[in-house]
Amino acid sequence: MFAAYNDESLSKQGNMENEDFSRKYSSFDAIPRYDSENEEEKKKRRREEREKLKKKKERQKEEEARRLLSQHSIKMVTCDSDDDSDFDMVLVNSIEPTKMTDGDEEKKRKKKKKHKKKSKKRRRHHSSSSSSSWSSSASTSSSSSSRSSSNKVKSHKRPSVAQLFAPAQKWSFLVEFNVTEPSSYFIIDRKADRSNFDYDSLYKGDIAVYNSHGKHILGGCDALDRFFFPGNEVVKDIVIRYFHEKVRKSWSDNPERLWRKKGLETVSGFLQLSTFALTESDLQDDSGKINPDKFKAVEGAASLIEDDPQTQSSLCNTQLGQDKYNVDLWMKFVSLQDDVYMAQRDPMIDRRSRKERLTDHDLLDRKLSILDKAISINFDSVKLKIERLRVGRVLWDDETFERELEFVEFNHVNDPLMWEGVLDLIESDTRRFKLNLLVGLAKMRKCLEKLGQLISGELCTHPLLPKTEEFIVTVVRRRIRTFINTGYIEKAIATAQAIVEFNFCMPQSYKTASIDIKRKMFERFWDSGIARLGDLNSSGKCFQSFRWEKSLPTLEDPLTDQEEFKSELKEYEKAEEDLCKLAGPHGSSWPYQKIWYELEKLRSERLWRPVRDLTCEIDDMERIVTFDDIRDVLIVFNRPVATNMLFKILEDFGAHIYGQEMLSSLSIVTKFVIFPWITNNRLHNFEKFLDRFFEILLVYVPEHRNLLLSSQLITAFEYIKNNDEFSEKAKLKNFRSVAKTIAAKNNNVANLSLMATFAEKMLELRDFAQVKTIAKKFYSERPNIWLPEHEPYLISMLRLAVSHVLACDETERSDILENIVVHGKIDEQDERQTNNYRFVEGKFNLRIINYSKKRISNWEGSVLDFVTTMAMLYAYYSASEQQRFESLIRISRDVSKQIPYSERPRFMKVYLDLIFNYIRDHPYVSQKTLRVELKNAVFSFPLNIEVLKKYIDLNAFGLRLIHLRRFLEEKVSDPVIDYCRAFGAVYLEFLRYRILLEQVENNSPELHKLRSVLVNSSARISHKDDSFWRIQLFIEMERGDKKRAKQIFFLAYASCPWSRSLIMDFVKCGVESGEFENTLDAMTEKGLRLRCQRDELPILLAN
Repeated sequence: MFAAYNDESLSKQGNMENEDFSRKYSSFDAIPRYDSENEEEKKKRRREEREKLKKKKERQKEEEARRLLSQHSIKMVTCDSDDDSDFDMVLVNSIEPTKMTDGDEEKKRKKKKKHKKKSKKRRRHHSSSSSSSWSSSASTSSSSSSRSSSNKVKSHKRPSVAQLFAPAQKWSFLVEFNVTEPSSYFIIDRKADRSNFDYDSLYKGDIAVYNSHGKHILGGCDALDRFFFPGNEVVKDIVIRYFHEKVRKSWSDNPERLWRKKGLETVSGFLQLSTFALTESDLQDDSGKINPDKFKAVEGAASLIEDDPQTQSSLCNTQLGQDKYNVDLWMKFVSLQDDVYMAQRDPMIDRRSRKERLTDHDLLDRKLSILDKAISINFDSVKLKIERLRVGRVLWDDETFERELEFVEFNHVNDPLMWEGVLDLIESDTRRFKLNLLVGLAKMRKCLEKLGQLISGELCTHPLLPKTEEFIVTVVRRRIRTFINTGYIEKAIATAQAIVEFNFCMPQSYKTASIDIKRKMFERFWDSGIARLGDLNSSGKCFQSFRWEKSLPTLEDPLTDQEEFKSELKEYEKAEEDLCKLAGPHGSSWPYQKIWYELEKLRSERLWRPVRDLTCEIDDMERIVTFDDIRDVLIVFNRPVATNMLFKILEDFGAHIYGQEMLSSLSIVTKFVIFPWITNNRLHNFEKFLDRFFEILLVYVPEHRNLLLSSQLITAFEYIKNNDEFSEKAKLKNFRSVAKTIAAKNNNVANLSLMATFAEKMLELRDFAQVKTIAKKFYSERPNIWLPEHEPYLISMLRLAVSHVLACDETERSDILENIVVHGKIDEQDERQTNNYRFVEGKFNLRIINYSKKRISNWEGSVLDFVTTMAMLYAYYSASEQQRFESLIRISRDVSKQIPYSERPRFMKVYLDLIFNYIRDHPYVSQKTLRVELKNAVFSFPLNIEVLKKYIDLNAFGLRLIHLRRFLEEKVSDPVIDYCRAFGAVYLEFLRYRILLEQVENNSPELHKLRSVLVNSSARISHKDDSFWRIQLFIEMERGDKKRAKQIFFLAYASCPWSRSLIMDFVKCGVESGEFENTLDAMTEKGLRLRCQRDELPILLAN
């Protein structure tokens, strides 16, 4: 142990009772002095010292208490210290320095000179010399102190290690950040490593680099080291520690304790933490470059976003003074008034909810005054006028609101934006939904009437704006969805039949007639009872077969649905009888709520078809759709718009169109797989109705015949695949039967695009033999697909080629691809000439260059997409097992430089499947490439639900979850993309909830997040879809929490009063009798479809 810290060496220098060290240590050179006094002076001195020590301890206790009171105090220790901070600190500032005499200063100068003259040997043995120096200095000081009679001190220990280290201490306080000061919580990553944007690994500067410091043989000696490593000099490291001479010289005589203050810049490495990390786009301008002005918000300047609402409103008002014609700025200024008003209200006094407080008249009056001024400056702005109607509907009475609404409609009758705003406004008023349902349908009728007059030329006061016909299509689809949501499926089907038949099945002689004559003739057809589109016994010429020049009795075999109606009724009565038997006599086995639910569900599934024959004896008159119900949708569109409308309407009814993404809630929920079955009831034999619908369209839309055939086959495939009642073998058998039926009609078996679609679906069902048979059949008819005469069928042939390659064994795929690109065929030759890899790669490059210039594409895809896909497959399967992954990445990068990602959907699908399969078979390969490619695919194909699902599955856990949640919850301008990402955000939390539910317990820690995301996603799409509420209701029912399920239902009912399915789900969860009766009364009050009245139940159960 060093002598400087040996307490025994001090005790031997004198008697502790006869010593008094009154002076304190201010440095190593302050040496206590000793002298004798009489007994009275000793007692007096001791009393004074005891008082001083008592005061000193009190000061220490006060200082310690003050320090412990701070909850944010952090002790900062320099990097060259080995202190643990586990000691009782003696405040250095409380030690009183001793004045040094002339003799002491002279001795100090002599000692410094003596140290300078020390040899190199003494410096190497610094520890021993330092100890001896401390001893000699102490003895000299003791002798000089004994000669002085005026300076007598009390016995005292030498300073401890903690006391010696006190000058190297710093104290700091973390201040709680303030949201109005961005500098208190922003962090700027100044390294800007774009290759490591997601921080998948440490930055290069943060990774320790180890260099060779020396060479030494383990267990050897210096002689062996010099022998084996000549020229390697062993340098002895001198560690500078707190007892070193250089450290002692750097210390001051009176060290201070440093305290961090707010705003004090130090070099302690303190970073201001942020509640959320900055993204790359946060500091970029519109052009994508880093904007230096945006650093001001990070470095401390207040930005418009982080300021309080009052400041934002003031800044917005100032900007409006400079740019008063900026409509978006006016809208922002109006929206800020909500936050300003909420900030001024004390929540402890006003305990109403935010929604209730935002309807106060003071706030609404202020908004109206702002909007009135904005409209006076921007009179032609439809946005401002719609917002004024939205605010005023709460203040005004019905008469005033109707007057203001008519004034807006009169001035902007030709503006689709105005009609869209009015329809949204009426639909969102949930307090008077029954009235708004009727008014909404009336407004849709008026909208279609006025815009139809503009298209036909009857209304000449306003010009026809662009995209008017496309907007009318959206209104028709809105009308169909309204009928479906409220349970009027018959009217939805009749509306689709009428508008499609009116645009595509019009007799040639009436195409030039006026709209009134066309509607008059169509009325005769509609009331005749002839089979319509999709109905049984429809001949394909239902509309054209009607003889307009003659009266109804002269029709040739006018087929009605009398027999079809009787057959349906008979099947339903049998199913109803079986259901009543299960319920027991007089409903003894089931409660009335469950019996009603099953009967209502049965009638909805069985009795969905609109009845054409008016002579049928029918109790439910809602099944008869008259001409007045569909008159307003009879508008003639131009051919491209009508075709697009046809495919969109088919999608609304569950059909799948080849090459188009299905974005209905039914399709999205099905593709995410794990969601509960929250869709509307399956309609019995509805797939047959769609099949007949396609059959008639094949006749009247010949330009899209191939697309309709493939879509018909895909629709049947999806219905069979999603039917859980079938096994895998039964699904394959049923699909082959349906495909055979479609191919047998009109020689469709020779349709190349249809058979290519059939091969792709058989590949999905893993019937590889059937795929090879189809491909070889068509390739045998065409010896070389690359010849110019085969160019019209090239895309279909390439589709067959890709399916054939994927159906073959992996060892054969490279040879087949080589044969296709070189010879244009897939069959094997007897004498096969195997070419080298460079030759085949050159052939692929020539094909890619050639077709990149031609750009041949249609609804099936593009030639360039399929050629690049085959080139990628050849590069992958021709490489060795160890080089496949690198070859796959290389060709993907080469292709991406020439062809945009969005133009290669088939390439993207096959590429992602190959990466996924390779990583699955080789777990040691990093998933970073797959994550990057999935991210690119999500941005290139934002409407592809399958890609979005894979991206979420891969990043659902770990630190990547933060970026994934930010990506999914970010608001985008495109409402369709925002709709898909809202479902993605719910799927992410539902996936985590399901996984944790299997591992933990029913009350999963992720449940609160799932509930929050479900509510926010529904509000994100303006509550236009009831899927999110139904998922949340299903979760609470699954947990058995009926009380919370009831709360969820009432919240959902206030947001979506038009949802009949939501009420059905609520009844299914087992409501009480009183709530059940109130629920049925609410359905009647809101005008929802009610097929089974409660009074019918005793009669049905009695029979």
